[in-house]
Amino acid sequence: MASTSSEQDKGQSKKRKGEAILNLKVKSQDGEEVSYRANATTKISELKNDYCKRQPFPINYIDFFFDGRQIRDEDTPEQLKMKDGDEIEALIH
Repeated sequence: MASTSSEQDKGQSKKRKGEAILNLKVKSQDGEEVSYRANATTKISELKNDYCKRQPFPINYIDFFFDGRQIRDEDTPEQLKMKDGDEIEALIH
């Protein structure tokens, strides 16, 4: 028997509720910090796009780093094993 859309919606809601939400900080070279709340499965590109909207430069001028490694846009906090309160460095080039 096929599930109804309301049953499917309930299943999706449970998955969303079960996802970890992290408080992350993006810190620029000059020490300015921007805080984000993100799901563990959110692509870093979403944070990067928002960060660049707040700053006066294009997205291709910024690289994000975590624990000394450059972050790829398709990476997620979960893949990078980020924890609540972790900091991402934003380097402008």
